[in-house]
Parts: sequence; structure tokens; C-alpha cells
Amino acid sequence: MPIPPVNYNETPSPELFAPFLAWLSGDESKDINGTVFFCAGNDIARWSNPCITFGMHTEGGWSVEKVRKHVPTLLEGYCNINGKTL
Repeated sequence: MPIPPVNYNETPSPELFAPFLAWLSGDESKDINGTVFFCAGNDIARWSNPCITFGMHTEGGWSVEKVRKHVPTLLEGYCNINGKTL
């Protein structure tokens, strides 16, 4: 795969992603779920068989308050593509 046209240390323009996200949110892609995509400039790709490395469950569904309280635990040790840990 070619090197993405935007340096990972830069924030890419939303115009790079908008067409794919518009398609992904439409009826043509209604059966697509549980998939991770790469989208940058001229490239769109699908990651193969992403796996869950850590997960959480809550009874009664997730509220914003529950997400704020518990998701930081999910991100412990997370390192983004720029090597920054949260």
C-alpha cells in the first residue's frame, strides 16, 4: 500500500474521508459492521480480521456518563499511530 498523502503528525482534512463515510452511512453498506477501515487521500482499505484486545460490558446499555467513567480503563496503555500514549 502506498504511503498516505498526509503526514501522521498532521490533522488530515475531513474532505479526505467524507465520501467514504457518506457511502458507509448509507443503505448500500447497511450490512457492514465490525470492520476497521483505513481511509487516507487516494487509498481506502479494509483491515483483515481485527481482534478485540480488551472489552467491557454493562447491564442496561452505555450512557455518556458510563463511557466517561469506564472507557479510560479500556485505553490504558493505548499508543496512537504517532507513538503518543493517553
